[in-house]
Amino acid sequence: EFEPEHFAEITTHILKQLGGAYVRLAEEIEAGWQSESVEATPISTQQQSQSSSAGFPSLDTSELESFSFETVFVNRKGEIIKRETRTARYFREILPLPSPDISPSRPPSEGGSQKLPLQRENSEKPPFQNEQPEKPPFQRGVGGIDMVAIPGGTFLMGTEDVKIERLCRKYDWNYFRWGHSHRNYFRSECPQRKVTIESLFISKTPITQAQWRIIASRTDLKVNRDLDPDPAEFKDDPDPKTLPNYRSSETVPTRWDRPVEQVSWYEAVEFCARLSQLTGREYRLPSEAEWEYACRAILPDLSIPEWSKNPTYPAFHFGETLTDQLANYSAINTYADGPKGQYREQTTPVGSFPPNAFGLYDMHGNVWEWCLDDWHDNYEGAPTDGSAWLDDNDNYSQSQKILRGGSWVSYPYNCRAANRFNNDDPADFHDNLDFGFRVVCVSGRTL
Repeated sequence: EFEPEHFAEITTHILKQLGGAYVRLAEEIEAGWQSESVEATPISTQQQSQSSSAGFPSLDTSELESFSFETVFVNRKGEIIKRETRTARYFREILPLPSPDISPSRPPSEGGSQKLPLQRENSEKPPFQNEQPEKPPFQRGVGGIDMVAIPGGTFLMGTEDVKIERLCRKYDWNYFRWGHSHRNYFRSECPQRKVTIESLFISKTPITQAQWRIIASRTDLKVNRDLDPDPAEFKDDPDPKTLPNYRSSETVPTRWDRPVEQVSWYEAVEFCARLSQLTGREYRLPSEAEWEYACRAILPDLSIPEWSKNPTYPAFHFGETLTDQLANYSAINTYADGPKGQYREQTTPVGSFPPNAFGLYDMHGNVWEWCLDDWHDNYEGAPTDGSAWLDDNDNYSQSQKILRGGSWVSYPYNCRAANRFNNDDPADFHDNLDFGFRVVCVSGRTL
């Protein structure tokens, strides 16, 4: 039996792939048929509350699309012991077309500043031809922000005591316990505790320079402060030959594919506020608990059963070590029995390395990522519902905020899933070449 909504869904998917003016046409088609759609299938069988933030509409999960990806798992030596193809669901938050100089991911046969590769306004070809436009493995920044659906669940947050003792002994107990400005550095990761996370959407990658510029340039959306449209230190196009598994036939990344850096906590919050105004959905920084849960990506159906059943999670979502083929960090330094590798000394285009089991890229290294929470020396008294830990329930009250994930300049132990880092002045950190962020959307949580 012919069902017109199925035809409409296929049509709008093709139009979105073509980009440019066709995206707007797809949205007009969707507006006509989605109002009659049946109740959406939940993305997770786990029972979660369908709460959404006051004043923001719920997201219809029937709008979600799927993408496939390969994640890898390694042993203590950094050798790949398992490759696994998985699927995740997401929606793309469409952003206004940027200025012509923002050209992520140009085709390899072209050089210099190019037109947006997915724009087809001037194309003589009709939109329904089978030919697909040349594009990177996923949209890196121009056109929108890909928001990945993360199912809710319960996990053990932090590091168990025995591993903390081991880390303190290996990396000089006295230095980290008494002499370091972070105070009890590794001990800030305890006590380990169970935390329950509601389902949410989180950006597939850190915010790119292209995405930042689009929102920062929108002065009409200003909430509390001005934003520099181009704050990043790394403004040159990256050398693709320094990237893992690069093939000359692939789309060439540009500087706009790099993550934005030199962004303060307050500026990241302003970006989220502007994005919320633009889209009508609530965007914010992730809580520290949400970030760690999203990073670890411990799923019951992982093909390595001891990871999902054993409360002793590996240090990284890849396994017990990192290599320069898995992340961008100071790979001349090692963790566990991993090998030394290339220290790239700069950010790399987002999505250059394998994702985790949720389909999230760059959770280890590249840029530190701001979280919403105020800094606390350890987890004593921390909430267990996944919410941000804010003193006096005022997330603007503290001078110290949380960063997670490590960066291109970090030692591998700084890139661990449980590692915590704080800074003394979130309002004025414009000289840090490795402070970035990703965003969470909580309007219309999944079932």
